Amino acid sequence: MNRATIFILISLCATQAVADAVATRRWNAYVADLQSRLVKWHGLIPWEETLQTGDERADTNWRLFDIGWVVPLPCIIFAPNGIVNAIIDLPEGTSFRPLDPERPDLLPKLRGIDFAPYKRFLAGQS
Repeated sequence: MNRATIFILISLCATQAVADAVATRRWNAYVADLQSRLVKWHGLIPWEETLQTGDERADTNWRLFDIGWVVPLPCIIFAPNGIVNAIIDLPEGTSFRPLDPERPDLLPKLRGIDFAPYKRFLAGQS
């Protein structure tokens, strides 16, 4: 291999390492923000409310990690101690709904996950 090829490969590897580090940092900030919101919020939270918090960095992270049908799943995965108090609803216009937070009777039965508080809060919102 000639020097130019080696230089390009090393540059690409370094660029990828930096991109991975930045993406990991952004993901960790998103998860920390999500967990803090899940502690404060109760019931079904409209997706659109999560985008306007006044914290530009957090709002940017929420827009970057918007994968429509996935939105409610991290709320369950990262629920503090497995106790689900809040679930963020799917963005408006999302047609694929493998998990519909508006239908608590259809939420999956998962070992270690307690949906009872969420269901109570949701019943109170109606």
